Amino acid sequence: MFDALTDVNFNDVYVLMQQLLPQIAGVGAIVRVSSTIPGYGPHAEVKSAVPMT
Repeated sequence: MFDALTDVNFNDVYVLMQQLLPQIAGVGAIVRVSSTIPGYGPHAEVKSAVPMT
């Protein structure tokens, strides 16, 4: 379960941002929206691995 959560919530976000940043440099921005599932700790922990800046 941990691998599935990290693949979707961290690895995929990281790879997507790596691909998009060179294409939007100077003309755009990435807005990342996140959600939480109350009572589901592993989901929240993996979501927090990707910083919101």
